[in-house]
Amino acid sequence: LKNAYNAGVLAVQTEGEAPEYQQENIAIDSDDKGWEKLELRFFIPYGKKTDKLNVYVYGGGSTEVFFDDFLIEQLSVAGEHFQPEVLNLSVKKEAMEILRRKREQALQAGILESGSEDWVEAELEGDSSGLMKVDIRLKGDWLDHLRGNKWSFRVKMKGTYAWRRMRSFSLHTPVARYYLHEWLLHQIWEKEDVLTTRYDFVELRLNGESLGIYAYEEHFDKQAVEFRQRREGPILKFSEDGHWKAIRRQLTQQGFLSPTAEHAALDWENAPVEAFQETDYQPGTPLYNAYQEGIALMQQFRSGQVRPEEAFDIPRMARYYAICDVLHAYHGIAWHNQRFYYNPVTAKLEPFGFDGFGDKPEDQYSILGHGALNPQSFASESFFAALFMDPAFTTAYLRELYRLSSREYLAPVLDSLSSGWGARLAFLQMEFPEYQARLEDFLTQALYVHSLILPFDHYSLQVYGYPARGAERRLRLENRHNLPLAVVGYGLSKQSIDHPLDSALILPAQMPREYWLRLQRDHLMHDFRQSRFLYEKALLTQAPPLFRELQVSANAEFVFYHVLGNDSLFSSPIVKQTPPPSLTEAQALRRRAGLKPDGPYRVEGRQVVFPAGEYRLVEDIVIPDGYLVVMQAGTVLDLSSGAHFISFSPVQAYGTEEQPVKIASNSRKANGFTVMQTEEPSVMQYVIFEGLNSLKEGNWELTGAVTFYEAEVQLYRCVFRKNQSEDGLNIIRSEFELSHCLFSDTPSDAFDS
Repeated sequence: LKNAYNAGVLAVQTEGEAPEYQQENIAIDSDDKGWEKLELRFFIPYGKKTDKLNVYVYGGGSTEVFFDDFLIEQLSVAGEHFQPEVLNLSVKKEAMEILRRKREQALQAGILESGSEDWVEAELEGDSSGLMKVDIRLKGDWLDHLRGNKWSFRVKMKGTYAWRRMRSFSLHTPVARYYLHEWLLHQIWEKEDVLTTRYDFVELRLNGESLGIYAYEEHFDKQAVEFRQRREGPILKFSEDGHWKAIRRQLTQQGFLSPTAEHAALDWENAPVEAFQETDYQPGTPLYNAYQEGIALMQQFRSGQVRPEEAFDIPRMARYYAICDVLHAYHGIAWHNQRFYYNPVTAKLEPFGFDGFGDKPEDQYSILGHGALNPQSFASESFFAALFMDPAFTTAYLRELYRLSSREYLAPVLDSLSSGWGARLAFLQMEFPEYQARLEDFLTQALYVHSLILPFDHYSLQVYGYPARGAERRLRLENRHNLPLAVVGYGLSKQSIDHPLDSALILPAQMPREYWLRLQRDHLMHDFRQSRFLYEKALLTQAPPLFRELQVSANAEFVFYHVLGNDSLFSSPIVKQTPPPSLTEAQALRRRAGLKPDGPYRVEGRQVVFPAGEYRLVEDIVIPDGYLVVMQAGTVLDLSSGAHFISFSPVQAYGTEEQPVKIASNSRKANGFTVMQTEEPSVMQYVIFEGLNSLKEGNWELTGAVTFYEAEVQLYRCVFRKNQSEDGLNIIRSEFELSHCLFSDTPSDAFDS
């Protein structure tokens, strides 16, 4: 077409069961005579009856548009790299009714729970096989497997029948494993000799009616093991029955799932270990001993009796988890989705990869190994937490992750799969045109993962040197990297190691910063009103970096290190500074905030009440946010031994002329009265502040005997006398009302604001 202003449009419209319309006005090519080429790729809706296909060209009406060389070409969806088979499933009326009733039960319950009574007889016929007798049932846990008429099925061959050398397999919508993402994951697991199920795509017809495109997924039979050139052995898992019973109870009794539910059945520690086809492993059967050994290994690992390398094939476990990171395939690592093959030759467990994607993967910010070897980093209920606390596994995992996420490895792998990917993508887009994944995006994602592995010299390892003692000095090493580091030596310059260590000093990884993000997202705080202290609480949740100490020569200037599992060497200069404290004084004080059962007060709901009476205090009182502090008339607090009173909640002290509230230090050894950052105003009426000094906590020091900071206050007929601080009363960044107050015997400023 000649189309000066993009006014020409190419459009396609279908009429039938699923009418669709698409158009295009952006040219993909042009020549020097002004002719441009419009192209539109269009898929007739898969499995839907289409009565008519209309193709249009038109202009906008404001200018001339010339169209020529019109061509409609039927594309070949599959080719030599992929030939989708058509499977025909025949189910009798009575059996279909059983399936429908089971589906209705699942829709009402919110989940599908299957039992032996749910199997029905059917017949299966494919392009590559004749008619075969099978048993089928509905398959899946969640209701995405039962939407509309696109139900998911588990198929079990009867007699000696097999389809594509499989005796049992699943048929489900490609959406359930996020389309081609799952296929790609299986291809890379297979390439790396990690056990995985066979996975591909077919068209499924039920009683002659096309249900559209389905994925087939091999089930856990001995054929799955033997197909991957392994000796027959049991395939094991932690039983998920209790997990789903707990979920069903929540749905039944409360109508929704609570993310903080504490049912014991939800914990992997309480799940029995069981085998697929467990009846094949009864006493006296050839594989009974292997079955017992495999179960023992899983139980030993769960209870911490053995190291991972004593229970698992570490190289394959490392590749399994590394590939999950590279492709961002984390659905399968949940404990109830994990499967293991006991290899009777090696007497070790191997991971059996499947179900990597439950949905479109979310944006990736971290990797599984972040925080490795740091006990503060992992939730105890996580299966892989026990792996990432082990140096041998972590080393193998990081070595594989660096290799598998590199351009040198992944680019040629993706290129070798591109033909099969392209053919399957075209096939899937006939029914799911919204799926637009590109192979190059997987490489981009992998390179991001790759970029997270190596450290940044002194930014990742901070080394503090204590003063030298003779010919030696002591170092404090803090790992600021999110992965474990191995310190291997030190030297006089950053060019070479002058003194290699006899054995590497392993530094656990820093606790990942995602915990801060999680805190902000989930509001993991004692009380939501404490949001003002989110920053400090995040730092406390973050936890101080773990450190190790190392004795070196007094003239050492640099420390050399590498990431576990990687030989690239980095250096960090020795900083001649005093190592920082784990917590600042202010952070430590806030950590101490809390109400004690034996304090001079009683807690009434959200009120902290100081009853009338005299109390001698030798320990600090630190009131957290979220309360109202009430001091009754006649209350006397005698602060001694350096004790101080600090409240992050408003204080209301209602003394009277006859019975004032008194906050004093008879020994003149108190550290002041401080109210900070309160939501509501404080009220001080007939209160005597006497003999106090200012707050001093290490390097944190205030100037007022009485301080209100970002805390609105009303002071009426209060007395400030004989205080030993720079300011008798210091009010900072606060609205205040001061009326009929007396200041006396103050060495410097009576009142500063």
